[in-house]
Amino acid sequence: MKSRDVNITIGGSLKALQWAYQHGTRLIINKLSFPPPYEPPSTKLAWGLLYYKLMMDGKIIGGDAVNAVKINDDDITIACKNNVINTISYEKITLFNDENIIGLPDVKKQIDEHIVIDFMSSVSFVFKDTNFLHQTGDNLANEIHVYKDYLNSPTQIWTISKLNKEQLNDFDYSDTMAKFKTETILKQLGFTGNFMKRDEVVLKVESRSVEKKMNIYEEAEKIEFVYV
Repeated sequence: MKSRDVNITIGGSLKALQWAYQHGTRLIINKLSFPPPYEPPSTKLAWGLLYYKLMMDGKIIGGDAVNAVKINDDDITIACKNNVINTISYEKITLFNDENIIGLPDVKKQIDEHIVIDFMSSVSFVFKDTNFLHQTGDNLANEIHVYKDYLNSPTQIWTISKLNKEQLNDFDYSDTMAKFKTETILKQLGFTGNFMKRDEVVLKVESRSVEKKMNIYEEAEKIEFVYV
């Protein structure tokens, strides 16, 4: 199915949703990026409300089922789950995220930085608040977020690192080392454990996610890149 020329925003972050709403564009969510739990409630609420509004207004192409996007000179093809294909002519594209996109201009500068998030649960850790942030300035464990939904909820720990490609394949920057460093820092900050009368902080890595920062691209007449 082919439609008339429109302006299109590509991305799934809050900034992308805000741009699409404020400028009245269609939206392609090539990567769903709901704010993590430790973000302020206002941020999560804003993302949810914008997503709902854009979806109800028919502005989101492919919903959250987009697998790949191909940009041609005058139109854009969106491949979704269950082999659903949409082709749309466009006037201008505003791009916040380049993941799963074919047909972009040549790369002007490679950005070798990855945002790595290690999600951990508590094995032995006393936390009596609902939200805590510590920043180190280091590549490994650059930020440590400790979060609870409620005071009596399980404690969640989110350790954020900024790593290059070489570091991603280095055990010294693995999720195991991120866990050890997080435990050490939390203990240095005065936190204690509560397991079998031990005061050591003990965490368990549940998952690791990696997101590469967007490269810098050559300028294109009909594509505007937003580098966040």
